[in-house]
Amino acid sequence: MNPEETNAIHAVLDRLLLEQGEYRPVEYLLAQNRLQHGDYEAWRSGAIPFLHETLAGSPSRILAQLTEAADYATRLGLQAHKQVVHAWGNQGEQTLRFASDDALEALLSTRFQADDKKLQLDLFMDNSAQVLTTEAVNSLASRSWEQAEQAIIHLRETDPGSIRLDALALLHESSFRLTAPVADTRAELNFLVETLAPTASDTLCGHARDYLAPFWARLAQALRGTPFAENSPALHASYALEQACDWQGVRDACQEDRSFAASARLRLRHACALFNLGFTADALQAWCALCHDFPGEMAAALNADTFPDKELRAAWLRYDNLDAEPELEISFFPAWLLLERSELRNQPALVVKQPEAPANQACLALHALLQQKPALDMETLRQRKMLQLAHPALFAIYLHVSR
Repeated sequence: MNPEETNAIHAVLDRLLLEQGEYRPVEYLLAQNRLQHGDYEAWRSGAIPFLHETLAGSPSRILAQLTEAADYATRLGLQAHKQVVHAWGNQGEQTLRFASDDALEALLSTRFQADDKKLQLDLFMDNSAQVLTTEAVNSLASRSWEQAEQAIIHLRETDPGSIRLDALALLHESSFRLTAPVADTRAELNFLVETLAPTASDTLCGHARDYLAPFWARLAQALRGTPFAENSPALHASYALEQACDWQGVRDACQEDRSFAASARLRLRHACALFNLGFTADALQAWCALCHDFPGEMAAALNADTFPDKELRAAWLRYDNLDAEPELEISFFPAWLLLERSELRNQPALVVKQPEAPANQACLALHALLQQKPALDMETLRQRKMLQLAHPALFAIYLHVSR
């Protein structure tokens, strides 16, 4: 494993530890698009016998990455704990297996947390309120509603002043919504965004996503067929499905909407879905087209820390800091990327709203130049002139790179 790949693994773990306070191998696989959330849901529901059967990529490479991740977590001083996972729901007696291979099973079933000596001391001191709180949190995260209810009842009896009691009760009571139809989609969206999601994030921490997914899926189902409206962008199935990490659903909901081609928001969601589904080349093409068609919205997306393609964002930040005269606008970013990322050179030309625009002409010229032999024939000179007219600074960068 080369140093660049090792550093990338460490960066993912650092982010997961910052966001969730612990490292679970399944979260690494989800973050790296090795595991689709729909497959994870199916496995946690007991519909798939082994999680490893759904993983994308080389098994030996995945094993090497998980081994490096575990070694890094150990070097950070985190404590390894064996994780026993049960199927979601009140039938949660079913113990799930991560893999049929013993080595992969051992890696996937080990979670890493900070030193828990204080918690062990609390348990030794018979801190039953702490035990009941942990039981309620784990039951809510695994959607074991009856077990969660019993833990909350006992917690109320044991420690009626617990600062987490009201939040736990709200999370449990909200589970009854899952069996009822959505009467008012706007009211339901407001409840999820303003109340349930923040409460789950504060109370369940890294388990909030698993708890919230069925609530978002329920809202998405109620929003099926609702046309996208720019003044209510969250009242669309694609938004709710995005929160539920149902990327296949996001892609379909965006493509099915009549305003898809004309909506920056829908196209950004669609590109994000493509990336998370593993269609990285298609996602890159979609983002490049957005640089031409919706430059302001695409620049805002690239500037956000949450942009999913970290390599593309890093390239954008380098591009944005270039000292070029005249200044290189975002619409020329796809053309510059042709010089940075060779895999783009084999992609078809972008389909954009204004094919005659200088930025698209620069793309076409560079695409042709990078496919040609170094000889200065008439066609090469024509393409060079076309690039120079489109943007002199980009032409200068091309000459420097092609020396």
